[in-house]
Amino acid sequence: MADISLDAIDFRNVDEGAMYQHIEGFFTNFLIWWKLSNSFPLPSHFVKANKIVISGMGGSAQAGTIAKDLLFGEAKVTVELVRDYHLPAYVDRNTLVIAISYSGTTEETLNTFIEAYSKGAMLLGIGTGGQMAALARKYKVPYFEHDYEAQPRAALHVHLASMLNFMSRLGHVTISNEMLGRVNELETYMRAHWVETIPEGNNEAKQLARKMLNHVPVVIGDGVLCGVAGRYKSHFNENAKSMAYYELLPEMNHNALVGSERPVKSPEWLHLLLLDSKYTDEQNKTRMVLTEQLFKDRKFKVTRQQFSSSSPLEEVLLAVSFGDYVSYYLALLNQVDPTAVNVIAQFKSKLSHE
Repeated sequence: MADISLDAIDFRNVDEGAMYQHIEGFFTNFLIWWKLSNSFPLPSHFVKANKIVISGMGGSAQAGTIAKDLLFGEAKVTVELVRDYHLPAYVDRNTLVIAISYSGTTEETLNTFIEAYSKGAMLLGIGTGGQMAALARKYKVPYFEHDYEAQPRAALHVHLASMLNFMSRLGHVTISNEMLGRVNELETYMRAHWVETIPEGNNEAKQLARKMLNHVPVVIGDGVLCGVAGRYKSHFNENAKSMAYYELLPEMNHNALVGSERPVKSPEWLHLLLLDSKYTDEQNKTRMVLTEQLFKDRKFKVTRQQFSSSSPLEEVLLAVSFGDYVSYYLALLNQVDPTAVNVIAQFKSKLSHE
């Protein structure tokens, strides 16, 4: 498989689900769904919420993790993410619960939606319909329904754009017109560096995918790229059908450094990808450099990736796009369809019959 040329391969023969079109359209679609979200009416009393809980699973939850990182430095309210069947005990009538389920049928998220209503919380649903939309109508609560057809993870631009739009309108994060204007420039950069027509010799995404081939990626994130690190891990899992893990700074400096001693063949198996954020504590920047050096000294394969940006939003969007391309090209090298997630469907089917 190492001899496969990413410049010569016919993507359509492998990419049966057309994942590439979603990856390539990320920036354009982000702006489209930002504008569409603008016209969605938010109840005026949502601004009174003193706690925000975002509920979601899998690809639908990724907008919540990334939005939470972007809200961290600005929001004056508690922001929590739930990836389970139940909400925290503190959820009450002063809590805004935002439930994201692409299909509207995710059982864990549906359960939290029902719980939120029973607790008298302010409630907002996001997805393509299903049971959640029906419940929203029954409860007479707002539901942002979209019609973007894709695997949930490939609809990140819809969920993230709408989430940030709503949070901006409620005063929890600043997304300026200047920031949005820069998104078109990010697409120009993407097309000049990462798309399929850029040869591997000049394409960082293709190069990194080849480095990851036959290795287990371990993604390390910090700052506003913590949630993005989790998305990389999930995309290596789902797109490339590869085991992958992620760690966060500074926490991993308190345990994973010691864990790197065993198994002794770890340097042969693992490839560490450090997502180096500009928007983090100065001490974390030092930790990132020292962490890279320590693992290199221990003969691990290490890549430290930085993104030229003028705002946290810009860095996040660039990082997401780059990771999507890397996982896609790794899928091609692995000769697997980037879209299909058959084992998840099989698992859900077994779960429903238990």
